Amino acid sequence: MIEHSHSHSAWVIEDERVLALIAQAGFRPCSTIRYIRLDWPLITALIERWRPETNTFHMHIGECTITLQDVAVILGLRIDGPVVTGTDDHSWPEVCARLLGQVPDLRSGAMKLSWLRQTFQGDIPEDASDETLQFHARAYILHMIGCVLFPDASKTLVHARWLPLLEDFGVCGALSWGSAVLAYLYRELSRVSLMQNKEFKGCCTLIQIWSWERIHIGRPTLLMHRDLEGQYPLAYRYNCTHTYFIRNLNICTYIFAILHIGITCDTLSTNQRRVTVSFTEMSLMASSTNSSSGDPIHRRSSIYILLHLSAEIVPNCGEPEFH
Repeated sequence: MIEHSHSHSAWVIEDERVLALIAQAGFRPCSTIRYIRLDWPLITALIERWRPETNTFHMHIGECTITLQDVAVILGLRIDGPVVTGTDDHSWPEVCARLLGQVPDLRSGAMKLSWLRQTFQGDIPEDASDETLQFHARAYILHMIGCVLFPDASKTLVHARWLPLLEDFGVCGALSWGSAVLAYLYRELSRVSLMQNKEFKGCCTLIQIWSWERIHIGRPTLLMHRDLEGQYPLAYRYNCTHTYFIRNLNICTYIFAILHIGITCDTLSTNQRRVTVSFTEMSLMASSTNSSSGDPIHRRSSIYILLHLSAEIVPNCGEPEFH
């Protein structure tokens, strides 16, 4: 899986002049999101349940997916307006010179993310011109695109094709960046589920926080609560690693938990009783799975260690909680 949000979080913009340009371009709420430690087994388990025919996660209790509303609430990106589109018919050195003020070492139109940090990260002079401030704002947004929103297989590069979209900050702010992020995520989920790609590329922060807020499997315990004040995206609640506690679970645990929740919820009555699955019961169920028969997910699960997760399902809220 490819994700660079840690390096992007180290780039903090404090100059109000640059922040105003980032806000005009529509990326101010998303820029408040800092590094979130990713739960790779959880994301892998969700990919196991992805079906490209419908762009949904298939569970025993039905289908679910990440929606445009989720993107707007979690990342704070615009989900209406003109589509994000363009052309690669440009002279990329000229585009970089005009919109960044410098020409990096380009590889097929792509520049190093580290070059953006080394060149534009740092204090900006008080007497900086408006053009210089625009260069810094574009560099920061381009770095966010390459690290968090649209990471690619290179792991270290971002293509200059995004720069023409950032030329006019007012026009950029009217574009539907949220729908582009979601479409890119759908495509990457489908490709990796069909084994067309070896590594998953997409906004991992989006899929993980969506799972925590919607499914609750492996959801961390918040050690402190942040008031979003109506201006911060939902992901802002998980900004600092010291504000929440993540359980260290393996992929076998997550895959089995998702399947078991689906089977159990199908048979729950409408009363307020609780159904508890003990450590021993889940361990026995996992160890008794025959590797030569049964569900493919169960066959994969049988090669891992015994499960060690205690589950509580609360039927009145309709959403399972794991502790």
